Amino acid sequence: MPHFVQVNSGQRLSSQNSRIALGKQLVNRLGEDRTASFWLDQENNTVVVAVLDEDGANQVRALGAVSQRVTRSWNELKAIEGSLTGRFRVKNTGIGIDMKQNCVVLTVTEAAERAERERTARPSNDGESLSALLEAALAFGTAVRVEYEAGSYEPAIRGGGVIMVEGQCGSNWCSAGVLQNLGNGNKRILTAGHCTTAASYWDNGSCSRIGYSLWSNYWAGSDMGAIQWTGAASSFKLGEITLYEYGTAYILGSHSSVWTGEWVCKSGYSTHYSCGDVVIPSTTYTYPDGATIYDAFTANVYCRNGDSGSPVFKWEGGNLSGYVWWNGLVSGCNPNLGRALVQGL
Repeated sequence: MPHFVQVNSGQRLSSQNSRIALGKQLVNRLGEDRTASFWLDQENNTVVVAVLDEDGANQVRALGAVSQRVTRSWNELKAIEGSLTGRFRVKNTGIGIDMKQNCVVLTVTEAAERAERERTARPSNDGESLSALLEAALAFGTAVRVEYEAGSYEPAIRGGGVIMVEGQCGSNWCSAGVLQNLGNGNKRILTAGHCTTAASYWDNGSCSRIGYSLWSNYWAGSDMGAIQWTGAASSFKLGEITLYEYGTAYILGSHSSVWTGEWVCKSGYSTHYSCGDVVIPSTTYTYPDGATIYDAFTANVYCRNGDSGSPVFKWEGGNLSGYVWWNGLVSGCNPNLGRALVQGL
């Protein structure tokens, strides 16, 4: 399974930040009606900008980037994506934009197909029907690609450091994401919202209480939640992420945007430290329980049951200096693909 150590990560990170800056500069110059964003080609160490006309292609090449001619602008793709996400909430499906293929991608998992086969009657609400969603997607022709995936993404309680469900210590856990100090002794752990929805009190790895669930946005479209810290002050490592056998990373701040091909990493209790590239940088996904999360992204970062809430981050300055920028928290895992669904910021 994907589990890249620091040397491999460093090779891919060497020019990542400068290529992202160049891609953003070119997209801003040409505008979202003449481009369809950009992605990183890690194999060839380049940035590729999708353009709709030859003049745009010339401007891209003049600044040292690679151009790719496409037929749909970013604004067109966002309108199609919005049309589908605004009408449908089908369990075990995701809707996002595939930059490289210049289309909207509808991800249908095995669980969604199985539920459709087992359904004895069409749901009263077409917005919950896979067949109705597929029919709407096909109406857009080649602008929408349907991708069938093995397995499914599922939020998983069992993740940097471990937080155990009180009373189930050693059997059910999530991962601590990012620690916050709001002052006046008010300390919190940010983790996955489905974790703080499912449990009220939390223990550390030694089965001693460290806090209680404070809030969750899981049913409000964002899989984030907070635990109020009540444990020992000496155990609260503000701004730190354990990388297990690879040491410790220190958080500089947060970045809300990720890009196709960008290299990100995660650290969780179940599978520890792993890295991989962003596949779909913005997606809407509906879980088996009907909860829909927005502003998520998928990445080839291996995770399993119990990695929910793990911090996802990228290294600062194109090198493994020990400092990172936080990008989000692991929401769900599809171990069949070695891929994580990440709640973005």
